[in-house]
Amino acid sequence: MTWTNGWPAWPARARATPARAGHHPASQPPSPPAPGDGGGAGWPGAGRRDGGRAGRPVGVRVILPRGGVLIPTVEPGTPRDLTPRCDAPASPSRLSAGPVVAQLPPSPPDPLGSLHVQLTLPPSLVAGRPLRYTVTLANPTTTAVSLRDCPSYQQRVSLANGAAAGERHLLNCGPVAAIGPGQQVVFAMVLDLPATLRPGKGALVWQLLRQAPPGTKVLVTVVGP
Repeated sequence: MTWTNGWPAWPARARATPARAGHHPASQPPSPPAPGDGGGAGWPGAGRRDGGRAGRPVGVRVILPRGGVLIPTVEPGTPRDLTPRCDAPASPSRLSAGPVVAQLPPSPPDPLGSLHVQLTLPPSLVAGRPLRYTVTLANPTTTAVSLRDCPSYQQRVSLANGAAAGERHLLNCGPVAAIGPGQQVVFAMVLDLPATLRPGKGALVWQLLRQAPPGTKVLVTVVGP
């Protein structure tokens, strides 16, 4: 392991030699501070044990035996006593790790997510009567979308006054094994609206549960029986 951003290991401080009268030694750069003494005035990082690198992440580079590199880092702002040190040989830093788990590639998108959904409803919904409407699933892609597993769907009416009615079912896909490229299929839907459903305005939301929310929404008005 090689520290990539530890504290610099400065060489030992040189002892100054007084100049003899009439002798002017050549200019020399200032000596770096000894490890851990904080440096002197005018030296970058003077008065700080981190050599002026406070706020920068500290990390190590681990070369894996079968190739590859692992670089764990310490977030900026970590307390000083919790960060690795390379200026204290008597207190070596340690790196531990749990079981290494291979990172799997992301799952391919669900083909059902590519379907376009269109709802066709009557002008008003009547409490106490079943709502009958249709759902059209259209495939705009160049690949057939399979329906063999009969995906589940959710239908729900939610009104502004807090009233709601909803159900979950499996799509009746027996007659339709797949929706071909550029094709569409119409499904008949029924949602029972209880007589206790208070009249008001709201929305009907229909969604294949394997599709990303919020589904397809249509504004509706529920009237009394």
